[in-house]
Amino acid sequence: MACLNQYAPFTAKVFAALPKLKLIARYGVGVDNIDLQAATAHGVQVCNVPDYGTQEVAAQALALMMELIRKPGQASAEVKAGYWDYARYAPIPRISTLTVGIIGLGRIGSAFAKIAHALGCQVVAYDIEL
Repeated sequence: MACLNQYAPFTAKVFAALPKLKLIARYGVGVDNIDLQAATAHGVQVCNVPDYGTQEVAAQALALMMELIRKPGQASAEVKAGYWDYARYAPIPRISTLTVGIIGLGRIGSAFAKIAHALGCQVVAYDIEL
C-alpha cells in the first residue's frame, strides 16, 4: 500500500495502524510532517517532490516585486474609489535599470533569479552554501 500526503502528520501511531503501508509520497518539498524514525522502523519508504511549487513561488515573488515597484494593486483600488494622483506612484523606475538582490539560491531563489534576469535586472545574490 502507498499513500500520497501533503499535510497530514504521520506519527508512530499512524504507522502502527497501517501495517501494509510501504510508501509515503509527500507532494511537497519537505517531510517535516512525517516521523522518519517511525517510518524506518515500520519499513516505510518516504519520498517527496523537491520541485513542488518552485515556479509558483518564484512567480509570486515577481508579483510582489512588481507591486512594490509599480503599485498596480494600490493604483487599481484608488481608481475604483474615484481617486487618481499619478504623483503618488512616482518615481516608477524602468525595470531593466534595477538591481535585484536575492538571499538564497536554492530552487526558488534560482528560479526567481532567472525571471529577474529575463526582465533585464542586474541580479546579485548570496547563498551561505555557495
